[in-house]
Amino acid sequence: MSKEHQSIKRLSTFLYELREWESLNLNLGKNQICFDLFLFIAKNHYSGLSINSKTLHNSIQYSQRNIAYTVSKFKAWDLIYFENNPTDNRIKNIFPTIKFCKLFEKYADFINSNLTNELRHY
Repeated sequence: MSKEHQSIKRLSTFLYELREWESLNLNLGKNQICFDLFLFIAKNHYSGLSINSKTLHNSIQYSQRNIAYTVSKFKAWDLIYFENNPTDNRIKNIFPTIKFCKLFEKYADFINSNLTNELRHY
């Protein structure tokens, strides 16, 4: 087996194991929009950026109805909470809860502990 083929095999194995871990541990409704919202909220939170429903609708390529439904599920699962926007009370900013942050850190730990140097440089 060639070196390139071995690298592709390791990468595909890692991606498959990552997807299995996501399904078993993230418990985000088993659909792509939940996972996309999870990553979008994490990316913005850890970048120090605030988000609101308008930001979501302009950034994630799903219908407003699907986004609103998924946001309500995240709220019910205690993954996010809302606060009034300091400049416009009609807008609610969305923030991750401690539960969300712990879940994302668990996800990041899985990736960091399983992603070898060779895969990082693939």
